[in-house]
Amino acid sequence: MLIVPNDFDANFISSLFYPDDFRNDTLSRINGGECYDWAYYAVRTFYHLPLELYSTYAHAYIKYEDRFYDSAAPDGVFDWRELNTNRWWGGDPELQSLNEFMDYWNEHGGGRKHHWDSLLENNLMKALGFDYLPRDRQIAA
Repeated sequence: MLIVPNDFDANFISSLFYPDDFRNDTLSRINGGECYDWAYYAVRTFYHLPLELYSTYAHAYIKYEDRFYDSAAPDGVFDWRELNTNRWWGGDPELQSLNEFMDYWNEHGGGRKHHWDSLLENNLMKALGFDYLPRDRQIAA
């Protein structure tokens, strides 16, 4: 039975939803079009923690406590500019609610769009089982 850790664990997200990239140490590949999926999975999996969603015009990532995380920075960094993708693309970060985040990436995403319910929520439900919390209940909390 899968147990979601009590504290945030970026490797848990990567190993659960991107097992091939995790096994092959190619986690930076996720940042080439699926960064917003990874951030979404993180916020939805660790709904019991105060994770924050951030977006620049070309990258999505999360903040937990005093560190910023994406798929290629599982230990987190103290400055969002230290995330490798932000070094390449830059842009000022914007803190977003879950709904704002989804709307932004539906319009600006370079990968899949409008897939939150049809793909990501299904993957979350399958992976998390009893630990799954429907998005509408998370947003209402």
